[in-house]
Amino acid sequence: MNGSRTRRWRIAAGGLTAAGMVAVSSLVPGVASGAPRPVSAVTTDVGVYNVYLGADLTPLFGATSLPDLIARAGAIYAEMERTDFPQRAEAIAELVAEEKPDVLGLNEVALWETAPWALVQTPAGPLPVATGPYTATFDFEQILLDALAAEGEPYTVVATNTNFSSAAIPIAIPISPTLAARFTDHDLILVRTEALKHISVSNVRSFNFSDASSFSLNLLGLNVLVDRGWSTVDLTQRGRTFRFVNTHLEAFGATPLRDEWRNLQAAELVADIEASPHPVVVVGDINARPTLCQDFRQPPQFQDQNVIAYGLLEDAELLEVWPLVYEKDPCGPESWTSGQDDSLLAPSTLDHRIDVIFVSEEFSALQ
Repeated sequence: MNGSRTRRWRIAAGGLTAAGMVAVSSLVPGVASGAPRPVSAVTTDVGVYNVYLGADLTPLFGATSLPDLIARAGAIYAEMERTDFPQRAEAIAELVAEEKPDVLGLNEVALWETAPWALVQTPAGPLPVATGPYTATFDFEQILLDALAAEGEPYTVVATNTNFSSAAIPIAIPISPTLAARFTDHDLILVRTEALKHISVSNVRSFNFSDASSFSLNLLGLNVLVDRGWSTVDLTQRGRTFRFVNTHLEAFGATPLRDEWRNLQAAELVADIEASPHPVVVVGDINARPTLCQDFRQPPQFQDQNVIAYGLLEDAELLEVWPLVYEKDPCGPESWTSGQDDSLLAPSTLDHRIDVIFVSEEFSALQ
């Protein structure tokens, strides 16, 4: 699982990361980091946070029979309950309310639902199918919005990207063996409600990556396409407009670096970014590491060579904010956002950065 942490940034345009929070003073070319901000500068605080869907879904795809699938699904659902998103949402809301990013990208905003089920004959054999309406059991979006409101810092969702949605899978846990569960993954763009008094939102766009850029898995003979995508909104403040982009690139694959789908998705995303009529801020969990950090460890770590998707964003003349602000320590522990493979309550094992904020050259990173 990915561990996420928050921190504050300021840019001359806007920024917050899945590992942290960023503020940007935007649309003022040539302002060095730390330099006095021109009177004409427009500043926007932006950020990104991967809230974690609550459980590892990969065991599902090793199921060898329907009873095995049901057992695995029950274990996953129980794991999601144990990671207790309502409690985690309170902690995330406290961090966000403290930093008050104007614009926030969120990844893995899960919707868990249950429904009655029955076996239905399919070309792949008998498979479970929902026979009644779904009931939301854990709606991460609403839980987090409520937690933010309780902190006195409400946010408004301005864009939603709907990604992977699982089939109905029976869950063999004590609550009811007659229920099937499904998970739907969302990425969101939020604007601080108070900030909407001086920031206008327009041209909301959401996409899924093409089938050629998405990988599929076999689930008891069925081919399951794993969708991911991106959303954009155009934000205008004091007559200055920039495009805010939020994405979550694929984490899995069959190559040693598991990057074949991720790299195709990054290329597809970059093509859209390069067509933007406005400067851009790109945030998200890109599941790729910074190119400048390939050799910073001794001995080198193989996974630090997972840089192609990151490099494609650089090739689009985008700059990552962390190295702009922390030029002397662009790869060190303070920048790490991922690597928590144990319980969320265990000591931190974060050891690399994959949650990022990139900006066009028109922006200056202030904090």
